[in-house]
Amino acid sequence: RLRSTHPVAFLGSKLDEPLFWQALEARGKRFGGKERRSKAFVVSPSFSTVDRQKFDVLGLTPIEGTAQEFLEAVALPENLLSRDQIISQLHPDVAHQLATAGEVSNAERAHVQQFLSAFHIVRQPERMPRVEKEFLLGARPDWADIYANLDAHRDCEDALLSLIEERLSDMAPSGILVSGSAGSGKSTVMMRVALQLANTGTQVLFADAFYSIAAHHIAPALAAFDEPLAVFVDDARTLLSTLSALIEAVRISQRRVVIIAGERGNRSGRVMQRLAALQDPQEFDMLNLSDRDIDALIDKLSEFNLLGKLAGKTRAQQRYEFSIRAEKQILVAMR
Repeated sequence: RLRSTHPVAFLGSKLDEPLFWQALEARGKRFGGKERRSKAFVVSPSFSTVDRQKFDVLGLTPIEGTAQEFLEAVALPENLLSRDQIISQLHPDVAHQLATAGEVSNAERAHVQQFLSAFHIVRQPERMPRVEKEFLLGARPDWADIYANLDAHRDCEDALLSLIEERLSDMAPSGILVSGSAGSGKSTVMMRVALQLANTGTQVLFADAFYSIAAHHIAPALAAFDEPLAVFVDDARTLLSTLSALIEAVRISQRRVVIIAGERGNRSGRVMQRLAALQDPQEFDMLNLSDRDIDALIDKLSEFNLLGKLAGKTRAQQRYEFSIRAEKQILVAMR
């Protein structure tokens, strides 16, 4: 459980403990071999090539040496980093925003650090991350997929982008609810639009679906960000307390902020109630796939040799097969 939120170092293993390998094997089967938890480290005198390959898949970094050598190295004065150095290496987004904010008090820095543990600053990375093909097989998108343009353009994202840009031009804070059925592509479209906004110079934040933040950090942290600001909160019912605190902070400050919340249509009532505290909240419904959407998805699957049962069919047949399976359930159709 600890490893789900913190980096962990496994010390003293000889890599011959059955329970250790059983746990790794079970984890790999459960998540299709793709590790999403914090990076972990395994310290052992030696590693085989096969062991290194297994660890790489599950986000485990091998370090050759004994437990005593590892602990002695960590304790060396030249290896002890300041708090700012640690933040710079582990959380460059936090370091970047603190530098942008200029001279701030320790209390303000603490608010920003806590805030950015729950909100991702969206911007194209200088170095493209490694990507897998799980997204094209129906897995939930992550930022590596979006940065690498692994997904396909959809018509509705243009409409959502235009709506957000229009709201950002207003002086008053406002809210947008992106609603749709499970598997309709809400998360992917929201992430794509967030990146497009960031690439045009708008400051964009995206909430981490697995991390909630104490309400008292939000208002002070928002002061460190420039206006206009777009804040995305996907799976909004799960993060309802965070969303409520964010809306209240924005409403009181009257900052030029647009909050874009995403939720399934059958769960969106309470989310819309919260957004009603802002000026003229609007619901954006995810429509069924258009013909152009389907063509773009088929082209993307073809690019990665993942057409499956669509391979060898004409484009008209491919479009028909995809459309009768998809409607709003894109992920189901892709699987």
